[in-house]
Amino acid sequence: MTRKTTKRKKGFISKLLSDYGAIVEITSVYTCVPESFLPASKEKLKFELKKYYLLNDDTEAREVIAANYMLLANFVPLEDALVVSRYERIAREIVGNLKKMKAHPHRKDLDLNKKHASVQSRVVKEMKRLQKEVEEFA
Repeated sequence: MTRKTTKRKKGFISKLLSDYGAIVEITSVYTCVPESFLPASKEKLKFELKKYYLLNDDTEAREVIAANYMLLANFVPLEDALVVSRYERIAREIVGNLKKMKAHPHRKDLDLNKKHASVQSRVVKEMKRLQKEVEEFA
C-alpha cells in the first residue's frame, strides 16, 4: 500500500465518521431513525468508531465516541421507525388537544401500542448491548 493510498483511506474513515456524526446531530430529535439513513452499515460504523476510540487519548472525545457508538441502537429498520413515528405523532396530538383524548383512535389502537413498546424494548436492549461492547474495548 502506498503512502497516497493510506492517506486516502484515512480520509475516508474520517469522512465516514464525520458523516455519521452529522446524521446523529440532525436526527437527535427523533427516538428512532431508519437505518437506511446511515452512511455505512452498523458493523462498519462500529468498527470505525471502536478504532477511533482506541486511537484517541482525549477523555472527552472518547466519551463522545462511546455515546455515538451506543446511539447506533436508535437506527432501526424502516418499519420500526414508522411505528415509533406514528405513535409519537398521535401522542403529540393528544397532548395538544386533551379534550379529544377519550375519542382519539390512539386509545383504541392497542396494536400500535404493542408495536411501539416492542420497538422501544428492542432499542433499549440494543443500547445496553452496545454499552457492554464499549465497556469491553474501553
